[in-house]
Amino acid sequence: MWETFHFTSVARLSHALANCVNVCCNGRMRTNNANQLHRAYERALARIEELERENSEIPELRRIIAEQAAEIERLNAKIADFDRVLEETVARAVAEVVKAATEPLLAEISRLKAIINKDSGNSSAPPSRSGFKKRIDKVNTGLHERSKKFAVSWLTYELCKACG
Repeated sequence: MWETFHFTSVARLSHALANCVNVCCNGRMRTNNANQLHRAYERALARIEELERENSEIPELRRIIAEQAAEIERLNAKIADFDRVLEETVARAVAEVVKAATEPLLAEISRLKAIINKDSGNSSAPPSRSGFKKRIDKVNTGLHERSKKFAVSWLTYELCKACG
């Protein structure tokens, strides 16, 4: 019976010891009660010493737990910092790669737009609606527009010269 009984506090131990002393059979104490009582007492003392040793370790264990909790917080902050730096680095790298990949494409798009917006390779005039240059046939008067202006200017000069 005593081998399976575990004492977890001094109060329970003293209560068990008091019960053990009062055990009797027809008013007489059993002959092995003293031996049982002595073994129970020694087991109880050993358990009390073990509990006191465990209790004395509790403050040290709490200090260790607090240190480890602080270390965990420090490492979590460091991980968050690494995550932020990693995200920034990846974003910069992606931006550089995208820029390097799109610059030649944008240059080609600009070149093609310039070609589309011209009627011919040596013209800077905007294109017509159909994409081809419209040709307007003027009535052939024998003189080009500049030639007409020159002729009028020349005639005016000659008249002024004749009039004196």
